[in-house]
Amino acid sequence: MPGDAKRTTKLDRLVAAYEQLGQELAGIPEQAVERLRNSCLEVRSFVADARSKDPSRRPSQIAAGLEQGLRETPMILAGADKQWRARVVEIYRSTVESQYPDFFAKDAERFAKILARGRIRTEAEFYLVRHEIDEADGAENQELLGELYGLVDEYEAPGGLTGAAVSVRPRAALRL
Repeated sequence: MPGDAKRTTKLDRLVAAYEQLGQELAGIPEQAVERLRNSCLEVRSFVADARSKDPSRRPSQIAAGLEQGLRETPMILAGADKQWRARVVEIYRSTVESQYPDFFAKDAERFAKILARGRIRTEAEFYLVRHEIDEADGAENQELLGELYGLVDEYEAPGGLTGAAVSVRPRAALRL
């Protein structure tokens, strides 16, 4: 019956993405990739451990951390030997897209909303903007980087990390 199927949660999709990524990276003889692979394969025990150590930790909090890890994975993969880099990035993207299809699209949508609004409202948004800064650092669009640093600086100002929303002027037209 349709109602009997277990609903797949965001946390389930993230764990599946990490586990598949770990499996897909097997056989690539590269030290940075091997460390990432091992971490990916241990994600299920990491989640169980996080939940048992702090029962008040909500699955959405764990999922937010795993999402941040997925955002940072390309920085780890950038350290891979050049002969393997393109292949591991391809594995990463295809794995994430197959297990969590809307991950990249949702991040792009959230980022566009933050830029249009001109302020960071949550810690998750803060980390998304920090990630975009890391991705754009060294890019030619210094105006965008300046705007992003302004958003982060305002959010980190006294009261920023306690949940108070702060703003800078909206910049809907900026793009990476």
